Amino acid sequence: MQFRILEVGYFTMIGEGVALRNEEQTDVVLAVLNEELQKIADDEQVDFILFRDIPVQKYDRWNTVLSGLGYSPATGFSECPASHRMERNGGIPSVSGQQDQA
Repeated sequence: MQFRILEVGYFTMIGEGVALRNEEQTDVVLAVLNEELQKIADDEQVDFILFRDIPVQKYDRWNTVLSGLGYSPATGFSECPASHRMERNGGIPSVSGQQDQA
């Protein structure tokens, strides 16, 4: 089975993939980020969008926001090899390429 996954975070599982200067803006930032991820997912025919490495102390808030956007929590995503190419598209980073089979 092979899936195309768009990930937000570090596949090495170190650090925060999304760091906010103002945590009060979490809801707005995640909503805007979700809109951009949906566009990329549509363009690239992605099967799953994955937010990874959410710090434990931020989990409740992120889960509330992301579940409202249609996301569900999932565990067990370990480090995996991936090939990708970053492009600049109108100032918005986009990922193209295919996730290697894990």
